[in-house]
Amino acid sequence: MKKKITYILSLLMIVCMLGACGSDNAEKTYGGYTTDELHTEATDSLSNIQNYIALVDSCGGYDSYEKSVKKVEEKTGMTEGEVVYNTLGQSGASVSMKNIDAELDAVSSWLDLVDKYGDVKDATDGKDFTVTKSGGTLTTDMTLTFGKQDVTYELVYDSVTMEVTGISLTPVQTMGQKLAKAGQNTVISMSIVFCVLILISLIIYCFKFIALIGNKPKKAEAKSEPEKKRDCCCSSTCYRPYR
Repeated sequence: MKKKITYILSLLMIVCMLGACGSDNAEKTYGGYTTDELHTEATDSLSNIQNYIALVDSCGGYDSYEKSVKKVEEKTGMTEGEVVYNTLGQSGASVSMKNIDAELDAVSSWLDLVDKYGDVKDATDGKDFTVTKSGGTLTTDMTLTFGKQDVTYELVYDSVTMEVTGISLTPVQTMGQKLAKAGQNTVISMSIVFCVLILISLIIYCFKFIALIGNKPKKAEAKSEPEKKRDCCCSSTCYRPYR
């Protein structure tokens, strides 16, 4: 009986400890924001970008959009974010001015990825949401799928003010892509090494021709010099004819 009671108490203690750990993780905050709140802000940012892309499409492309916005900026003195916010507000779209500058900067990158890989399967939410803090920077990452290519959607915060300082879209390389890139770098590196070795060999091979060119005048001078007769230094031993 005592063993059963001990066993039950042990189980209760383990459950309480696990519950405490779970509550600590859920209540962990980053600059006053919980993980759920940061995730909500990331999904709201995705929704805003979709509204901006719809505006770009209605203008007939990104180039036409830029020209139209610049004209309004010159006439009114407003910033790009203010122009877009007012334009979308008049059409009934719900957007926020909080991160509008960073989101507008990410629109061109988003369109480039769509042209390269295809449309996003779920443009309002991603998978594998993570929060990372390093020094004075905090980042939130989630994975989106453009066609068949996964792309990391990253919001970069100032960890003190919790203001978004940038948004990046980075393709996630698969193992096959990483191996292909590594193989390409290896081939390029080996080709460079072989080219350098061949060049060095050619330079060394040319040294003998340089030496021949330097020796030719000396040989010519040697041939032009007349041979001098050698004076006899030992008269006592030289043969003299008898008189």
